[in-house]
Amino acid sequence: MAMLNRVHLNGLRAVETVARLGSLAAAAAELNVSVS
Repeated sequence: MAMLNRVHLNGLRAVETVARLGSLAAAAAELNVSVS
């Protein structure tokens, strides 16, 4: 269950970052992930 919660929180963090920055590429850079 803990792993499932982590996945959901990571997704929520990603959505929030994209909304805040207005750019998928900028959000990926801030979160240190690649855009795929």
